[in-house]
Amino acid sequence: MTTYRVFNSNAPTRQLQMNNDVASARLIYGRGLSDAGGCEIQALTTRSDAMAVAMYASPPYAATLPPLGVARLSINLSQARVTGGLDGEPARVYLARRHSLFLTPAGAGATWRKASSSRHINIYFDARSFDHPEDAVWGPLIGDAVPLQNVSLSGGGVMFDMLAAELREEQPFGVEAVDSLARLILVRLARRQAHDIARASPLTPALCARLSDYVAAHLDQRILVADLAAVTGLSLNRFALACVDATGRSPHQFVLQSRLERAVQLLHGSTHSLSEIAAASGFSSQQHMTRVMRQRLGTTPAQQRPGRAFAIQRSSGPTRTSHPIDDTRTVAA
Repeated sequence: MTTYRVFNSNAPTRQLQMNNDVASARLIYGRGLSDAGGCEIQALTTRSDAMAVAMYASPPYAATLPPLGVARLSINLSQARVTGGLDGEPARVYLARRHSLFLTPAGAGATWRKASSSRHINIYFDARSFDHPEDAVWGPLIGDAVPLQNVSLSGGGVMFDMLAAELREEQPFGVEAVDSLARLILVRLARRQAHDIARASPLTPALCARLSDYVAAHLDQRILVADLAAVTGLSLNRFALACVDATGRSPHQFVLQSRLERAVQLLHGSTHSLSEIAAASGFSSQQHMTRVMRQRLGTTPAQQRPGRAFAIQRSSGPTRTSHPIDDTRTVAA
């Protein structure tokens, strides 16, 4: 019988505060894999609250994994034939080669079947907690992340093997090494995705104008990502990537910025109450409008009334998002 050593994250010298969503994601996934016969064999939390990294071993299995609160990047350490996919998508068959990558966005469940024993590493990450999450390079990996299935990363094999080695042996500065390697892997993957998007964006200026007109006409309503995709004639996933490329924002952030601009316009040019302006701009409540305005403008709706010196600041970069793209029920904002 093989005995696996699990790093004790509760030890005083390694006790680190984790983002609750990240910690919960690791526990939920671990239980799901354990029910299918697999197990977590090594794990490390990182010095930030944004990531957890764990290594798993599993026999041939069939498992249904529930949606997690954060994104999960799986790195295959051994080749295995895999069948399945994300909830709501047709099942597909993959020959998942060693060092292949599978990215499951936050909020997306999945069903997988593996035909042979295998090992893999999961990086659970909440990039909203990273330094400078507004950097456009993170666009494809945060918020409205697009799933990736059985993709490769040029030069990634060396990093993946180094990450596995750091997980296997508890060495001095192991936490720092795992944190650095995991972040580097995510950065490299984000750069690759951003490069792929930039090569050919399907959102032409005419489609962007049509999208803006649609959002402006429906700001007082609930806007789904599927509605926006339908306006452009693109699939959900392709639209999400194209939106980041063309506007610098995820669909959620694009709509939220439009809501904020409408609210400021009404605050400056009307005498409606704050609750009426919040409703007309599509915010769920006056409190929601106040919170968003304070976060993004550093002011409040009352301070935006005529006579105040504040004005909305437009930004070309994406901002934080908490609504992952997963299906047609996803609310853009």
